[in-house]
Amino acid sequence: MIQSKSSSDALPSTTIRAEFPSADAHPGGLSPLRALRWCVLVGAVAALTACGGRRSADGNTERPQAVPEGVAKFVSTTPPASMETRRFIDFSSKVHLLGYTLSDPSPSTTVDRQGAEQPATEWNLTLFWKSAKSLGPGWRLFTHAVNRNGSFHNQDSNGPLRAEKGLPPSSWIPGQYYTDEQRIIVQNDASTSRVGLRVGIWKEHQFVTSEGVRTQGIRLNIVSGASDRVGRGIVADLVVSKD
Repeated sequence: MIQSKSSSDALPSTTIRAEFPSADAHPGGLSPLRALRWCVLVGAVAALTACGGRRSADGNTERPQAVPEGVAKFVSTTPPASMETRRFIDFSSKVHLLGYTLSDPSPSTTVDRQGAEQPATEWNLTLFWKSAKSLGPGWRLFTHAVNRNGSFHNQDSNGPLRAEKGLPPSSWIPGQYYTDEQRIIVQNDASTSRVGLRVGIWKEHQFVTSEGVRTQGIRLNIVSGASDRVGRGIVADLVVSKD
């Protein structure tokens, strides 16, 4: 994931605005010309709505998507029945983290950059989300296990909702609840005796510079709840085994 120290909200929405003309603008009501213009405008707006789908919170046309069969059980119209810890974090008034459930640590293994197997510590983490407003395309969940020196273990694609055929926030429906299960695995070493779980929602954003088109990661702003200096929601701190 490309990091950005500045958080940014989604692009502003595009609104088609039509003002109703006053009935007394012309003797006897609307003039024939204004009435004709009004009919054309109403017809154009209706056609755009029918052809383009509904607009999401950031102005992008969003078409309904079927929930993949493998993740249907992680979507609900009712709040979670069991949640160990409540931790409300509001991401740009569009997505809410409600809380989480975290298992006790257990021994595990991981593979380092050289391909060698190394001892590690593992937790089962379940995050509980609620969609408040529709998002445009490209938004995804991220989870970082952050070391005390600021580096982190990226857990972004870990879990059913985050899989290739999963269900990212861009496909969420306002008012519904999403259960985000993950296995957090951190290698045991001196630099990771303690890690912080940080979460958020991000996407790749392209912008034009004098040197050409560049791509940078941007995140939904946190407007309420615990967060760090780079726009990540604070979930919990974990102690990693040194064995």
